[in-house]
Amino acid sequence: MEDARPTAEDVPKGTGPEVEVSLLPTGQFFMFDNWILAGGMPGMKTLYPDYSFYIHHAPSGTSLMFDLGLRRVLSLQDISAYPASTQAGASRLELRLPKTAAEILEGEGISPGSIKYIVYSHLHWDHVGDPSEFPNSEIIIGPGSKAAAYPGYPADPHSEFVGIIFSHPRIRELSYETGSWVPFGPFHRAYDFFADGSFLLLDAPGHMAGHLMGLARTGPNEYVVLGGDCCHHRKILSGDEEVGNSAGPHGRTSMHTDLAIAKETIAKARRLEEREDVLVCLTHDWFLEPSLEPLRAKLNGWRERGLKEKIRQYARDTAPYSKIV
Repeated sequence: MEDARPTAEDVPKGTGPEVEVSLLPTGQFFMFDNWILAGGMPGMKTLYPDYSFYIHHAPSGTSLMFDLGLRRVLSLQDISAYPASTQAGASRLELRLPKTAAEILEGEGISPGSIKYIVYSHLHWDHVGDPSEFPNSEIIIGPGSKAAAYPGYPADPHSEFVGIIFSHPRIRELSYETGSWVPFGPFHRAYDFFADGSFLLLDAPGHMAGHLMGLARTGPNEYVVLGGDCCHHRKILSGDEEVGNSAGPHGRTSMHTDLAIAKETIAKARRLEEREDVLVCLTHDWFLEPSLEPLRAKLNGWRERGLKEKIRQYARDTAPYSKIV
């Protein structure tokens, strides 16, 4: 039997065990154009989605969430549990959250209690949602996440991270030393989550410590990459625009902790996106909908349906909603 595990030469190809992947629209908010794009206009902000993903591994009957999006109390401006820097930013970003990840799942007949794992791409507030809505889940975070974010606010009054993640009863930080990481295509490290090649976690540094991307086999010769915040705009992914390098949240000069390393990760993601059998879905990619339909629809079969070209065409023909600050 052919080994489904990836090797250094095995940029995704072929057949093997698959997972089902669905898109969840778990919020929207504005970000400033010069934060995102090198040529972004100061004083303009653009509305971005905040996606999460539901993944089901049929061979084991296991379901997981990749990120959770926004948290209800934050979207309602009831944000006293958040650090002052987050509170100030929330009002300017005009957060919108019709339904949380748990509410979307429940609306489609999927109990949040059935979710075995929550895999976080990273621990920024717009990705962690409210893990307490998933009482039976184990949280999975990338190497270095705790050192960057623990214990979080309010235990550390100066922290930019919310401490609700670390109060969850089950949390596991992956380790380079003890985990089964292998090289995978352009990425130096990939973690074979189900040990059958169907879903990999890619070590994708630069945005912040512990940042992970996901790679799901969704069909024969068909893959979906969950890009997290490796970058924040499809035109950065395609190389048509440069990542912002002069402004960012909290007075920084970039959206990324290490911009040079982030650019290397973006280049690796671009190598995958350039393949016709790989679809990269960024957390804040404004151009994914309407080509991709949310849960209960599945991303599986996107290649046969020509969805990647539809997304590209939509990006060529459409401008996101922007306004002057």
